[in-house]
Amino acid sequence: MHFSNKRYDSITDLLKMRNIRRKLIISIYFFILVFAISNFLLFSTFVQKNHIEQLKISNDNLINQIGFSYETVIKNVKTTLYKTTLADTSFTGQVQGYENSFDDKNNVFQELYNIVLASSYIQSAYLYIPAYNQVFSTSNNINKLSSYDKFSDQVVFSKIKEIGHYTLGPRNVENDNSKKQVLSIVSSLPLHAQKNTAFLVMNVDLDRLRYDMLTKFGKTANMRFYVDNMQSANTPLDEANDNFDETLAKSARVLFKNSWSGLKNNDIIVTSVYDSKPLKLTFILETNFGVEVPNNYIKNLSQLLKISVFWLIFSLIAIIFFTIPINRMETKYDEKLWEDFITDDAYFTDDIKKGLADEWIKRGNAKFGMIVLLSSKVSDAIENDAFGNYKTALYNNINSIMEQEDLEMKIITTGKNLTAIAICYANDHSDSACYKQHMKIASMLYEEMDGKSYGEIYLGISTIGDHFNLLPSLYKECVETFEYRLISDSNILYFVDIENRKETYSYPSHFERQILNSLSGGCYESCKSILDDFFLHLMNPDLSIDDNIAKDSIYRLETSILKEINKMSILVEYPIDINISTAQSIENIKTYILKILEEACLKVIKNSKDEKAKLHNEILDYIDKHYTQTDINLNKVADIFNLNRNYISNIINEMTGRNYTDYINYRRIDHAKQILQDERLTVKEVAERAGFDYPSYFIKVFKNIEGITPGEYRSSL
Repeated sequence: MHFSNKRYDSITDLLKMRNIRRKLIISIYFFILVFAISNFLLFSTFVQKNHIEQLKISNDNLINQIGFSYETVIKNVKTTLYKTTLADTSFTGQVQGYENSFDDKNNVFQELYNIVLASSYIQSAYLYIPAYNQVFSTSNNINKLSSYDKFSDQVVFSKIKEIGHYTLGPRNVENDNSKKQVLSIVSSLPLHAQKNTAFLVMNVDLDRLRYDMLTKFGKTANMRFYVDNMQSANTPLDEANDNFDETLAKSARVLFKNSWSGLKNNDIIVTSVYDSKPLKLTFILETNFGVEVPNNYIKNLSQLLKISVFWLIFSLIAIIFFTIPINRMETKYDEKLWEDFITDDAYFTDDIKKGLADEWIKRGNAKFGMIVLLSSKVSDAIENDAFGNYKTALYNNINSIMEQEDLEMKIITTGKNLTAIAICYANDHSDSACYKQHMKIASMLYEEMDGKSYGEIYLGISTIGDHFNLLPSLYKECVETFEYRLISDSNILYFVDIENRKETYSYPSHFERQILNSLSGGCYESCKSILDDFFLHLMNPDLSIDDNIAKDSIYRLETSILKEINKMSILVEYPIDINISTAQSIENIKTYILKILEEACLKVIKNSKDEKAKLHNEILDYIDKHYTQTDINLNKVADIFNLNRNYISNIINEMTGRNYTDYINYRRIDHAKQILQDERLTVKEVAERAGFDYPSYFIKVFKNIEGITPGEYRSSL
């Protein structure tokens, strides 16, 4: 009986073992099945999203190209308008001298038709002369010349009393018994004048522009293209009538609308949006791609089913054998990323590397920033004393800054003339708060410099990153700022300022021509004034121009000046203490060129036997000596020299690049800037000494030229 019981127990145990194994096998097969189905669903979702994303990218690229083309065309028309109102002396002189004669009218119409012919997209042009209550029009009006009250398109001049130049959004105008959709660009003439003599309008033909753009980029029947005017109702640009589905346009900001799911045959509709900030328009492109199931979908699906089992086994093995090594590899990879941002093969101590890896990598929610110091004067043998002393002082100041600002900082020497400071900010601060603290720390570090070091040491300031692994890119941001230090007015260089530079730079040839014209007449003051404008153009914060491009432009200007001097057979001793390629200051380069211009102008004046040139110089010299007199005007100068006032005006424009009023104001404001240094004088007294009758007018002119008021300028001193 005992034996039977023992035997029974053994069989029971065996059955239990087999039952456990069977359950284990069933569980494994069930897990494989679940895994295969999960992979199928995940794969289906992935294919769907990837396919739609590709369609969306294609649609986005197309609308971006169309929007950019619109911006380019309208920007070119704006450039034509502003160049006409600013630099076309023939046209501005014709309008300013307009006396309502038959010849004057014909000349004005000829100028307007020349403007329309300048671009195939300029549909028409208007000229409104308030003094004679006349509007000239190349189209859109039954009478080409009419009074303002009878002009059919008065709305285009609705803002002339408020601002000097503006753009009027898309609108329909009558043209030969048909409607034309135009965008109007309006400017006073001449541009920036104190008293607007006239107003010039160029109308962009949006119908033709739309047709060319859609033809160029291949519009199809399943494509709908709209423009959402930010300032008025939505306007369709692909339909001849005025009907428009506003509901569709208002919902068009959805990135894409998709009704395709799995193998279900529904249409794929993608809507893309391009916001044009310069034009204040939103371009909308809706494309119905129909039923587009990827051709390799079924094939890939069958392959997925075949490899599901193998993938499951492989995954289990990978989970078991690779979990620990992957964790180790991830840690080493993070350390490698940190080490690789040292680009100059600099010595990187194990203590710094280990400290940052142990302390900072674990801070997943922390914010990070970089500040890099560059010494512009480091010899090949030893470091500059000022930079070496400052680096020594850095180590003494870092601890106090860390305690004061509640953050972590590390100093790393990345090169002979570079020192990087990595900063870890508290994780409970926003990006904007961290960036404000980042700028504050940069100012504190710069203030700790010895006075002798201010011109030799530059600080590159990065943006804020939200992960430790972004430190390499933040370091590169700092290094990139050093490529803009020549044209910067500060030794603290912020990457955000460089990042915001959007406008494309082109060499200012008109400044070069004006300098050469003034040089040929020996007018140094005019050369100096135009050279100031040239360098202000180089330092425009909106232009995408680095130090190399700036130096190339300066080289080009210098070469043109030297060629002009050689052409005039003038012997000039060139300064040898300035080298443009190695110059560290834009002021030094400017002084170098001014020395050449000054000596050349003196030689021109000394050697010139041209009575006309002498007369021009006498006129400009008289103005330079009497511009502070409030009663000086163009008629008075013309009477003194017994010449025609228009002839005097042309001489001033030719020699200075400015009209008479602008040149007088420029000289007075330049003189006022010197007087403002005396804080005992009121603004009214400064205005009177500079030659202005009214303080309010003085403040307006000062702000137009300098961009700030006299009080703000005095405060900046």
